[in-house]
This record gives sequence, structure tokens and C-alpha cells, in this order.
Amino acid sequence: MTLLREIQTGATDSGVDISTLLRKAKILAARLRNPEFEYWVDHELNGYDDTKNLPSYRVVPIVAKAQLTDGFRTWNNFQILTSFLPEEFEAWGKECRLNQPIAMIADLATKDNLAIAWPQALAVKYGAQGTNDYECLRAWQEVNPSRLVGILDIVRNRLLDFALRIERENPEAGEAGPNVIPVPPERLQPIVHNIFNAPVGNIAQNSENIQQTASIGVSPEDLSRLVRELTKHIGELNLGERQLHRAQNQLQVIQTELEGETDSTVLIQAGKTIRNITEGAIASLIASGVQPTVWHWIHQTLGAAFGGS
Repeated sequence: MTLLREIQTGATDSGVDISTLLRKAKILAARLRNPEFEYWVDHELNGYDDTKNLPSYRVVPIVAKAQLTDGFRTWNNFQILTSFLPEEFEAWGKECRLNQPIAMIADLATKDNLAIAWPQALAVKYGAQGTNDYECLRAWQEVNPSRLVGILDIVRNRLLDFALRIERENPEAGEAGPNVIPVPPERLQPIVHNIFNAPVGNIAQNSENIQQTASIGVSPEDLSRLVRELTKHIGELNLGERQLHRAQNQLQVIQTELEGETDSTVLIQAGKTIRNITEGAIASLIASGVQPTVWHWIHQTLGAAFGGS
């Protein structure tokens, strides 16, 4: 069985350890000599150092909970009123950024809800906001294990897509010798870009035969779908009138850019504005289970395309 077929088989069999599958992908990455693919495989295996530059699928919605007391009674599992959080701490109330090695995520996915503690100073100051006469003893982010299973599935799906696409280009690509380029760079780079669209930056500065751009991380087709889906479902977010109007205007800007000669600066700015307006409401909808498939895809695509600072 070729290396590509081994990866395909492992990706479709949940009984195959995800780390073992990624190690086979690491061999493939070395033979293809593509630094972006290598970057992705290495960081899935070993973890990401920078939580600000994670793939969008590793940023998951959470429920913020706390243990409160009024000196006589204890209130366990109080759902924190995150509207009281100042802007710089909002993320603690709506999302968790998982940078651990994939093996650790796989292990956590087999357990009960994952609890990630808030900094104690943050918990004491904001955990009991909106209640009367209570103080916060501790607070945490609660992550549903299904979100972790979702990360594993996404990694398997991306490896499967990649192995299938590479096989179409060259069925023997995984068996290439050390001095052979099994897939021409001009054919390989678009495949890598479309499948592994995490914000890895320009990591190939000193590499040869690499075409790269610092741009958005999704295809025009996905951007068009994003505009359609958000336009169709934006009423579910219950935005204020002004915010709704702003978001709709920016969606129109993106649509206009996609229909003509695209100005990436204008497009990216419009996308980031939409993300800033909607991400809190989207995270709440995902957590509540409203249209989870649609909103999870929108959340991932916004993060992949416009997740930079």
C-alpha cells in the first residue's frame, strides 16, 4: 500500500490514532517539500506556541461558569453574565483557544467537559457581576467534549482531502525519492493553500520554488458562500439596528469586491468589521445549539479569512 493510500485509510478509520496518521503525513510533507504543509503537520503534532495564530477550528465556543458564595450559601455552576466583561477580557467569556498537541486534545475528548480556569483576579472581579451580595470564589471556561471531537474530525478530513488531491496529481507522490519533486510547486501550492488555510504567515521566505501571498485564508467560492449564508441568517443574531446595518453594508462591500477587480485591502477590512460585529453573537448561538452546522461553518470561515489582528 502506498503512503497516500495509508493516509487515506487512516483518515477514514477512527480507530487509527490521530498522531500516527499525522506522522505519516509528516513523511509525505518531507517528500513534497512544502513548508506550509510541514508547518501545519508539525504544529498539530507538537502544539502551537502562539495562541493568537491558531487555525480557526482550534478556537471553540465555551460557556463561562463560576462558583459563588454569599457567606452562607454556595452557588455552583453559575453561568457568568459575560456582558459585564470589558472588551479586553471578552474572549474569556466566549471562546477557548486550544493550542495543545493533537494527542492531548484526543485524550481530553474522551473525558467529561473540559474546564479551563480563569485567572483568579479576573474571576474575583467579574465572576459575580450582575448578582446581589455574592462573590466569586473561582471561575472557568467549560468546553463540551464534542468540540474536541470536532477538531479531530477536521484534521482527519483535511488530511483525507489532501491525500486524495495529491493522488490525482501523482499517485506515486508519497514514494518519491530524495532528489525528486513529485508534484510541481505551481500545482501543489494552490492545493495546500485551499486545504490548510490556517494563518501560518509567510513561512517560506528562504525556500525555493514557492509561490505565496499574504492574503485571506479562504477561496473566493467560500467567501461568496459566506456572504450568502450571513445574508440569509443574519437576522438570527439579534443585532442592534445600527450593528445590523453596518454588517449588511460590509457584506455588500465584500460582494462588490468579489464581482469585480478585487482590492484585498478593502475586502479584508470589510471582513474584519463583520467579524468584530458578529463573533460574540455567533459564539452564543453555537453554544445554544441554534443552527449549529451553519453557524459553526460561518464562525470557522470568518476566523480563517479575517482572524488576523
